[in-house]
Amino acid sequence: PTPPHQPMTRAAPTSLALACCAVVVAAAANEEQLSAALRHDDACAAASSFLQFKGVAETVSRSQQGPIFWRKEPGKPGEYCLGGVAGTRTLQVSPCVYDGSQMFLFDPFILWDRSHIRWGQNPSLCLAVSKGLETPAELCHKIVLEDCLHEDDAEFPNQNLVVSSEPGPNLHWVGVKPPQVIANKGGRMSNESLASAQVVACSMTANLSAEEQLFSYQ
Repeated sequence: PTPPHQPMTRAAPTSLALACCAVVVAAAANEEQLSAALRHDDACAAASSFLQFKGVAETVSRSQQGPIFWRKEPGKPGEYCLGGVAGTRTLQVSPCVYDGSQMFLFDPFILWDRSHIRWGQNPSLCLAVSKGLETPAELCHKIVLEDCLHEDDAEFPNQNLVVSSEPGPNLHWVGVKPPQVIANKGGRMSNESLASAQVVACSMTANLSAEEQLFSYQ
């Protein structure tokens, strides 16, 4: 359903309210459950109207949720996953634990030029190419978590990432032409104290190994 009209000047809720609401939204199995949760969950009340206004609820209700694996072998459980670092907007690659920090939301049926990938732990944050449009000559750009933008926003191309079911690397930045592949540059793992993995978008001239590019969602 279309959210009621809201004024364009709306104060954002606290990060705690957003985090609480994100859990409720991500747990809703369908649009009916989502609407009920937004109406009745006290922890979500402070953030629900803001999230409806931002379009998060509508997107989540039709999205697929799951981990993004790195170096997953076909037919075997995922060993390493992409995830967010608590309290930051940094990404890491670490052993899969399948919690909210390693879950992502995307619409598999949306047109690629409208696609972005939300973070399951807080759906108001999206995967984004840091300063991608501003520094197009760079071979690689860091991938971070940023506030999700509407597709009409001038900076939206930095968040225009897709996951595909095509053979080979599945994660790409398509907000630039030609598209760039998302990779774990150097093939490094993150440890508990430092997000050391270099999750980046790179052009085809960056000489990445096949293994570095092996992000997939299945």
